[in-house]
Amino acid sequence: RSSSCVMDPTQTTADGAGLTAVSAGMSNEFAIHPRDFNGQLIDPRDCPDPLNLLVVIKPAPFEHRMSRGEDGLYYCMWVAEYAGEVQIDVQLRGPTDVHIQGSPFQVKVHQMYTVEVEKPIRPQPSEFKGHYLHSSREARLHLPA
Repeated sequence: RSSSCVMDPTQTTADGAGLTAVSAGMSNEFAIHPRDFNGQLIDPRDCPDPLNLLVVIKPAPFEHRMSRGEDGLYYCMWVAEYAGEVQIDVQLRGPTDVHIQGSPFQVKVHQMYTVEVEKPIRPQPSEFKGHYLHSSREARLHLPA
């Protein structure tokens, strides 16, 4: 492997809305810019092997994916399940894992919306006469055969 394929965590950065204030239940994304010891972006055409990156989101997100783009950036998509504080660690894995610039990132997750109910919701049965699809296990909700 040439030196231009070796990632320098001290020169590697991450940015994007997914590292700032985000909303619970919404897709959030950030990009990792892997750079070599000369500060140059590692080109996937010259370095086709994936880099040994580790991204840890605490507490664990509802969903999390990372992919490498043709431009050499690593794109991380994640969905927080709850509002609160989240820590995102971005590290180069090795004998001792090393954080990239700015890592760990502290991210504030906002609640997307609040529903307030003033009284119990008791919907009335509809007058629909067709077939119902349901997953209830309660016998009283099953239609007669």
